[in-house]
Amino acid sequence: MATRWLLQDGSSTIGENEGELEPIKAWGIFIQLGMLVAAFLIAFAMRMNPGHFFSRYLSEAGCALLLGCIAGFVLDKIAPDTLESVVSFDREFFFLFLLPPIIFDSGYRMKRKKFFVNFGAILLYAFLGTFLSSIIVGFIVYLFGWYGIIHPLSLLESLIFGALISATDPVTILSVFQTLNVDLNLYSLVFGESVLNDAVAIVLYRTLIVYIDHPVTVSTIFAGIGLFLLIFIGSFMIGLIFAVILALLTKNTNISKTTSIEVSMVILIAFMSYMIAEGLKFSGIVAILFCGIFSAHYALNNMSKRGAEVSVEVFHILAFLSETFVFIYLGAAMFTKHQDYHWGLIAIALVALFVARACHIFPFAYMVNQSRHESFHIPFKNQFVMWYSGLRGAIAFALSLEVSTENARVILTTTLFVVFFTVLVLGGGIQSVLDYFKIYREGVDAPSTPVPADGDTPTRRRSSDREHFFGGNTMDLFYRPVRAFVKFDRKFFKSWLTNYRGPHAEDGEGGQEMDALEEEDDDEPQGPDTPPPISRASLEFTDTESIHSNTVVPSTTL
Repeated sequence: MATRWLLQDGSSTIGENEGELEPIKAWGIFIQLGMLVAAFLIAFAMRMNPGHFFSRYLSEAGCALLLGCIAGFVLDKIAPDTLESVVSFDREFFFLFLLPPIIFDSGYRMKRKKFFVNFGAILLYAFLGTFLSSIIVGFIVYLFGWYGIIHPLSLLESLIFGALISATDPVTILSVFQTLNVDLNLYSLVFGESVLNDAVAIVLYRTLIVYIDHPVTVSTIFAGIGLFLLIFIGSFMIGLIFAVILALLTKNTNISKTTSIEVSMVILIAFMSYMIAEGLKFSGIVAILFCGIFSAHYALNNMSKRGAEVSVEVFHILAFLSETFVFIYLGAAMFTKHQDYHWGLIAIALVALFVARACHIFPFAYMVNQSRHESFHIPFKNQFVMWYSGLRGAIAFALSLEVSTENARVILTTTLFVVFFTVLVLGGGIQSVLDYFKIYREGVDAPSTPVPADGDTPTRRRSSDREHFFGGNTMDLFYRPVRAFVKFDRKFFKSWLTNYRGPHAEDGEGGQEMDALEEEDDDEPQGPDTPPPISRASLEFTDTESIHSNTVVPSTTL
C-alpha cells in the first residue's frame, strides 16, 4: 500500500498502526456518502409515489434510520472490530457542524407572522410545558424505580433523563405538514414549540448536570434558576448582536454586488454566533436560532434578490444534508454503541412521555382558548395532533451521550430506543392521523369557505375578529408587547439597520421588493380553524416565506 511505502521510506515518524487508520476513515466516509445517496433516492421515489404503502406509513426520516441500521448490522458482521471507527455518532461533530445549519435554517425560514400571532401559546408550551414535561417524566421514572418495578435511577439521574428526553424533534411531522398543506396555525404551534423547546431542554439539561458535583440545597436551586436565565438571555443577546452585525454589513457595504461573498457572509456570521456562544458556555442553539430570525428580519431587506434566494436555499440544503446524516448516524448507533437494555424502564419511559405531553398540551390549550375569542380557539383535533407530534430525535440522543453518571449507558440505551419508536411509529402514522381529522388549509383539500351572511364581508369579519383577539384578557399579556415592539422596530431599528422605507414608499432598491412580496402573504387562504390575517399596521414583520413564493425550494424533509 502507498501508506506502507511512505512509512518504509522513513520520511514519516507515524507508527504503522496509526498510518493504517486513514484508509478505514476513507471507507467510512464512502459508506456514509453511499447511504446518503440511497436515502435521497428512496425519498425521491416516495415523493413520486405518495399513495404507496411505504410512502404512507414510513417517513423519510424512518427510511434513513433503517438504512443506518442495515449498514451498522452488515458492518458488525463483516468487520466488528473496525465498526466504531467507520460509522459512529460523534457528539462533537453533531453539535459543532450538523446542528447549527438545521437550527439557523429554522429561524431563517420561519413564518414569523403566524409565529407571533400564536406567540403566547408557543411561549407557554415551550417554556412552562418543557419544564413540566421534564419534571413529570423524571418523577415517574424515579418513583417506579424506587418501588423496584423497573431499573432504579437516582432522583438527579431521573430529572436529567426527563430534561434530555423532553427535547422534541418533529422534522418528520413538519415535512408531512408541508406536503399536505396543513393548517398554518397548527404548523406554527408545532414548529414554534419544537424550536424553542429544544433550546429550553438543552439549557435545563446543562443546568441539572451541574448538580452532579454539587449538593442540592435551597441556595443551589436558586443558583440553578439564575444560571438558566443567564444562559438563555445571554445566548439570545449573542444571536441578536451577530444579526445586527450582518445587517450593518449588508446595508453599509456593496457586498450585494457579489452574490458569493454576500451568501458567504451570512454563513460565517451564523456559525460565529453559534461558536462564540458555545465558547462562553452559553447555548449555541438559542444564539443561532435568534441570529437566523433577526437576520431574516433585518439583513434580508438589504441583500440582493439573488443573494437572498441563494442564502435561503443554501441553508435549506445544508439542513437537509445534516438532518439525513443525523438519522443515518442514529441508525448505525444501534450497533456501534454498547447497549444496556432494561425493557421495563423503556416501557415506563414511553408511557411517561405520553402522559407528560398530555399534561401540558391539553390543559394549556384550554387556558389559551379561555383567553381568546372563539374564532381563534385551538380545536381539539389540533390539540391531538400537537400531542401526537412529540417525536424525539438527535438532540435527545446527543445529550444522552454527555451523561457521566453511574447509569449513563442505561440512559443512553433508553433514549435511543425512544427515538426509534417515536420516529418509526409516530412519524409513520402522522399522515393517517391528519387524514382522519382533515386538518388542511382552506382552498387546498378542505371544504370551501361558507358564504358569509348579508353584510358580513370578509373585510368586516376580519376587522371584528381582530378586535376580539386583541381585546381578550390573558393573550394581551403576550401579544400587546409584540405589537408595541413591531411599531417601535419599524420606526427606529429598521431605519437604522435596513434599507427599508415602508410599504408605501416609491419603488427603489432593497426592502421595497420584499414589501411587495409581503403584501401578497396577507391574502393567503384562510381555513375554518385559521385566524384572519393580521394587517401590516398591527404586525409589520417582513417574512422570508415571501421569498419562497418566487423560489423553488424543496419542502423540509428528515
